[in-house]
Amino acid sequence: MNFEKILLFFKPGLDIREILSIAGKLSKFGKKIYILKEPHSEEFLKIAEKNNIKINVIESKKLKEEGIELITVLGGDGAILRAFHKIIESKTNIPVLGINMGRVGFLSFGTEEKSDDVIQNIFEGKFRIEKRKTLEGEILGKKIYAVNDFVIKSSDGLADFELKTEKEYIGSVRADGVVISSQIGSTAYNISVGGPVVYPDLEVIIISFIAPFSLSARPIILSEKNKIFVEVKTSFVVFADGKKMELPQTKEEKKVLSFQLSDFQIKLVKGEKSSFFQSLRTKLKWLEQ
Repeated sequence: MNFEKILLFFKPGLDIREILSIAGKLSKFGKKIYILKEPHSEEFLKIAEKNNIKINVIESKKLKEEGIELITVLGGDGAILRAFHKIIESKTNIPVLGINMGRVGFLSFGTEEKSDDVIQNIFEGKFRIEKRKTLEGEILGKKIYAVNDFVIKSSDGLADFELKTEKEYIGSVRADGVVISSQIGSTAYNISVGGPVVYPDLEVIIISFIAPFSLSARPIILSEKNKIFVEVKTSFVVFADGKKMELPQTKEEKKVLSFQLSDFQIKLVKGEKSSFFQSLRTKLKWLEQ
């Protein structure tokens, strides 16, 4: 894959000199560079032009039409997740390359974060593309998607959540919230509330709990074939990959939310020799003495 048309996607507040540096390096490889049309785009283009860097502006809904082949994200995991949501919204399947300029960068290219090395590896073909299914939720008749997780929290603090699959009753739990994670999201919110770390090749759904009232309420891993139903009787809020969702209003006393793995896959560009366990040790200090 030559990746001739590349979209640069970057986290807000990133030093413009770092963005231009990456754009310049990509241009030297003869690539056509794009950024998304946003309020700050015009100012950015003027600065790029002064530095003799040609950059094109595109609307997110036209990514497929323009033939964008790679989205290079400058930032941390939050920026990478936002890029994935742009892809989901546009119904495209463009690979995403993360160059870590944030804190952890677990979804980035690998543990070697020098941008020169990452770009060199990409254009020498030293990479692999991991395909991962996204999570799909249906909440009050509205479909929403997440890469890492959905978090359901009561608006009033402690609440009762009842959980089922299509075939059987799981149980009920009193807690501050419920986290529904993919295997990608096992190292995100899930791990912070005591959930398991899951190897990314496994396609599973993880249910974990936020501050459960009972010590017996432990996380559980279910196969990808399961559809999970969560019943909530209080008012609630839902977060998809950390972003609060705007939900339809309802007067129904009982609200049933459903979650499953979607058939829609994202593509994550990783280093040819990148290792999940090395990332755990390096980025999360896992099993380090």
